[in-house]
Amino acid sequence: MGSSLLFAGRGQEEPEPEPPTVTELQCQEQDCDFKEIRDFKKGDFILKEVEQECPKCQGLMMIEGIYIVRKEEETPQF
Repeated sequence: MGSSLLFAGRGQEEPEPEPPTVTELQCQEQDCDFKEIRDFKKGDFILKEVEQECPKCQGLMMIEGIYIVRKEEETPQF
């Protein structure tokens, strides 16, 4: 029991936070090319029509993609 207490706090690293998830919204009007990236909200799914209007043409916005943003590891430059 004594040795388990000695090693209980060693080697435990804090877990890395989960990478952020983002939602890509796109206007559905043919003549409009507006896209927006926002934080993922519970209930988001691809092809979902959202209540938010396009700020450019007031058209219908739809979720076109949901992505996890991963941090790229830096490669040393020599």
